[in-house]
Formats: sequence, C-alpha cells, structure tokens
Amino acid sequence: AAAAGTIPPEATKMASHLGRCGRGSHRLTVLIAVAVAVASLSLPSARAVTVLTADRTVQVAAPPTLVRRDPSVLSPPKHEDGDLLVVGFVTFLYAPRGAGVVIGVLVYVLSQSTIKLTLKEVFTTCGFTFPKAISAMHFMGNALAMAGVLAVRHGLRSSSTPLPVPTKDEFLRLILPISVAISVSIGVSNMALVFCSAAFTEVMGATNCLLTIPMLFFVGLDFNPMLALPASLVAFGCILSTEGELHFSAEGVVLCLLANVFRSGKVTLQQKLMTGESREKFDPCSLLLWSSMPCVCWMLCWSFATDGLEPLRFIARLEVQQRHWLYISIGLSCLNAMTLNLAQLFVTKHLGAVGSQLIAQAKSVLTILGGMAVFKEQVTEVELVGFAVVLFGVYLFARLEEPDKRQAPSGSGMLKQQPVTAGK
Repeated sequence: AAAAGTIPPEATKMASHLGRCGRGSHRLTVLIAVAVAVASLSLPSARAVTVLTADRTVQVAAPPTLVRRDPSVLSPPKHEDGDLLVVGFVTFLYAPRGAGVVIGVLVYVLSQSTIKLTLKEVFTTCGFTFPKAISAMHFMGNALAMAGVLAVRHGLRSSSTPLPVPTKDEFLRLILPISVAISVSIGVSNMALVFCSAAFTEVMGATNCLLTIPMLFFVGLDFNPMLALPASLVAFGCILSTEGELHFSAEGVVLCLLANVFRSGKVTLQQKLMTGESREKFDPCSLLLWSSMPCVCWMLCWSFATDGLEPLRFIARLEVQQRHWLYISIGLSCLNAMTLNLAQLFVTKHLGAVGSQLIAQAKSVLTILGGMAVFKEQVTEVELVGFAVVLFGVYLFARLEEPDKRQAPSGSGMLKQQPVTAGK
C-alpha cells in the first residue's frame, strides 16, 4: 500500500491510536516511578542491593551496618581464557559488519566484566557502601563527559552546526521515560530481591529479550517475526543454565516482570531515538548526555531519602590518604560506567534492542565455558545443554537478520528494514 501511494484506513486508525498511547505513556511511566519510590521506602532492608550503571546491573549482598557485598558477585573475572572466547566469538559473528561494530561489541562485553572490579574497589576495599550515591555519581560523570565530547566536536566542526537539543516533545515522550525507566528498574530490582532468590531473578531476567519484541511493535518499530525464534532459544538456554535455588513469591514474580518491562522499554526507546526520525540528532553521545541528566536528579533524591547525609559523613570520617584513594576508586568506576553505557548505546544502535541483550547473555556463557576448559570447573549436563542453546540462538539471530540488514538503506529505521534495527 505504501508503494502504491495509498494508506488503508485501518492503518490510519492504528497510527492515531499509537500516537495517543505515546502521548500518555510518559505520564504512566512517571506515575509508576512514584509508586515504586514510595514502596521502596516502606519495604524492609533487602538482602541485596542493585547498582545500575544505566545498562549493567550488579547485585551485591547486604552488609552488617550499611551494606555488605557478596564477594562471589563482585570478584574479579577469573576466566581470562573465557574473555578470549568472547573475543573470538564476537569477531566471528560480527566481522561481516565491519571492524567498528566488532570493536564496539567487544568494548561493551568486556566493560561488563571490569565494572565489577571497579565497584569492588569502592564497596569492599574503600568501604563506601552507598550504591544509590555511586549510581548518581556515575550518571553525573556520564553527563559531564558527554557534554565535553559534544562541545569539542561542535568546536571542530562548522560553528553553524547546532548542538543536539531535544524538542519538548522528544524530551517528554522519549528521553524522560528512558531516564525514569533506568531509575525505576533499579528500585524494582532491589524490591524483587526481598521476595526472591538471586537465581530466580536471573531466570526472570533471561526473558527480557522476549518482552522487548512486543515493545518494539508498541512504539512503532518493525521486527522480523523470524527473529523471535532465536531470541526464544537464548532465553530458554539461559533458564536451563541458571544455578542456585529458585525461591520466589507472587510479589517477587510481579516485581521481576516489572523490572523487565522497564529495562525493555529503556532499550526500545533508545533504539527509536537513534534509528528513527531523530537519528541525525541523537547519536550515542548526545543520547547519553540527555538521558543521564534526569537520572542524576532521580538518584540523588533517592539516595537522600534512604541514606540521608551518611555518604558525606562517611567521607568526612576518612583519613586524608583513604579519602584520596576513595576519590580515585570512584573516578575509575565512573570512567568504567561511562565506557559501558556509551558502548551499550552503540551496540543498541547497530545490533538493536534485542541484539544487544542477546550478546550480553552470550558473553556470560563464554566466560563460564572458558573457566570450564582451562580450570576444569564442573558444570552439569543440563547447564551444558543450556550453554549450547544460548550460543546457537545468538548465532542464528545474527545470521537471520543479515539479509535484512544488507537490504536496508543506511541509517533508516522505520519500515521493513526495522527488523534490522530491532536486531541491529
């Protein structure tokens, strides 16, 4: 119908309906955010807390007085050979798309490992166990760094090139909901850990990519239905390979699903901004700048509501040398978080919302396989089957979307080539 120059009346009605949904979606998002914030203040202390650097969620166990971290979660990556497997798999999978995509994906998956190291230094070595304050610093570092990058880039180009500034409609309907989704996903993940075991939250998190697919349709982005099969395989493989006892409750299931919805909404709106009509204005740098600024406000308010001025009092009690080392550690974690968040946006732009989630799952599997091969670590037969299913699903997803990507015009993102952006 589009080729013939005519649009069916049904399509016009659907477009009008989606437009009305979009106009009201940011109000619904803000209302849910307020409800989650109020509920999080009324809940008992969680067994674990979640630190989110816009993309990566790190769970840590609760401490004696403030927060005590689980060393198994925040320990350095043990499997160097697992990282070699990651490099080899990513290069094999995405080499046809060019060196830039391969490097971007590698930075993304490897920075997911190093963020644990930098957070461990802050939480365990320095004893600064205030995850919400750390998250606020990460977002503040993102905003300051990206403002500097855009200013330098603007100065190097013609002065007539305007700095990317979102319109009121773009800010309210896209950027603000992205920042709210990031912040709410932290609160909901924290609350879920009160009612569920970490293993169960991992199982629920594996279904994230399946929730992202309907999100793409909801915001008007196309998705190749054939890609749903490999995405389902990856989710099923992750569930098979999950370790630990699955303790959960009805409240925990609802909270886990809500966290998945907000995470899916975040990456979907990010993809829409970077591949849709605003793609010339919003690249990963500009989007990270504008989405980080509201996150700073959300996280500072949340930190003050739960911790008060205790983070500042903790710093004041430190000796000069300890204080300097804490500043260095926080600075390194901010640098790592900025790299991770920027790489995640780059991967979302080139692999799509679903593709970026699948490659993160593959990275975890490859790291475990590397440890099994080199250190003879034991895994069950069911886990091995799950690992194989995950890797096959990621491979199949990348191969099925390649023909669509070759047919799609460069930079476009709204018609049938959008299976590309959905897996892009």
